[in-house]
Amino acid sequence: MKRSGVVWAAFAISLVVVLAAMGWISLTTLRLDRAEAAARGTVVRANVSAVEQILFNLVDNACKYARQAADRRIHLSLRRTGRVVELVVRDHGPGLTGRDQRRLFQPFCKSAGEAARTAPGIGLGLALSRRLARDMGGQLRLDPHVSGGASFVFVLPAVAMETGGTAPGTPDG
Repeated sequence: MKRSGVVWAAFAISLVVVLAAMGWISLTTLRLDRAEAAARGTVVRANVSAVEQILFNLVDNACKYARQAADRRIHLSLRRTGRVVELVVRDHGPGLTGRDQRRLFQPFCKSAGEAARTAPGIGLGLALSRRLARDMGGQLRLDPHVSGGASFVFVLPAVAMETGGTAPGTPDG
């Protein structure tokens, strides 16, 4: 898997704009929460296509499941915790039962909720996304502490910056 240095916040914002331009999401329902100061300008080493696929799956799922919710906003937030960067995608849909949470990342598994029965898909997106995240040295998990919707956390290791402010292996580094 070819990896390159990606400025995390800029990439996430760019992807949101592309998804909106394609008509996949509405910017009236998507909210990009302010990135924590520590996460701004952080570089991660990642496969750009894989990151794009993961973020697309997370935002697409959030849009599907929040479609019938009273609060249809989708929140994206970015934070840096130690040596990792986390992008959180949160919706205010029906949430997940304990049974659904346990099966969530298994191939061909969809929520038992009404939204899952009416939304297109065969239940491969999260399984594929978790595999892609792990292949890049990261992880994808559900935040079990969120009530009233679902919150997925996509984690990638941050690249240590060299003296002069460039990341090793990037065009400037």
